[in-house]
Amino acid sequence: MKKALSKDWDFLVFMSPNGVRSASNLVNLTKFKIIAVGNRTKTKLEEYGCKEVIVPEKQSSAGVEEFLKEKDGSALAKKEIKGAENVIAYSIKPKKLLPIIDEYLGKKSDFTLLTSAGLLELLLQNAEEKGKEARLMEKLNDSFVISIGRKTTEFALPNNIWVNYELSKPSLESLFQRSLQ
Repeated sequence: MKKALSKDWDFLVFMSPNGVRSASNLVNLTKFKIIAVGNRTKTKLEEYGCKEVIVPEKQSSAGVEEFLKEKDGSALAKKEIKGAENVIAYSIKPKKLLPIIDEYLGKKSDFTLLTSAGLLELLLQNAEEKGKEARLMEKLNDSFVISIGRKTTEFALPNNIWVNYELSKPSLESLFQRSLQ
């Protein structure tokens, strides 16, 4: 990432607050033009002193692609975006997921909260490696599945996990506010 940051870019693209934290340890972010996908990412950039942060109208990699095409610009990004070089800012490698999967499979669940597509993907991969994917998916579909937001739902559905409810705002705070109503 440090090598990629040393090149001359029109924009740096951040898809998450975690990417912002990772990059801020390597470089002064205020020296770059920044594109943020999402308001939480923008807020995190502002915390690091970035004053002019662009948030595309369409808050997705497609929205960034459209913006770059309009500006005829190049960018450094954390995900694959046309006109951008892909850089992995951080990775998640949880340990010992099998005990968590086994505990979930062994208990009755009234509901299941899916908090991220990335974590769901890791759980499904680990379950598949241990021959428990079908049981995990059956258990998920037997409970009332709540998705924290659109990205998580868009990952769950093609993986044959039915989502019963999707939060309108992707945050745990939104879930707690909704449950108090």
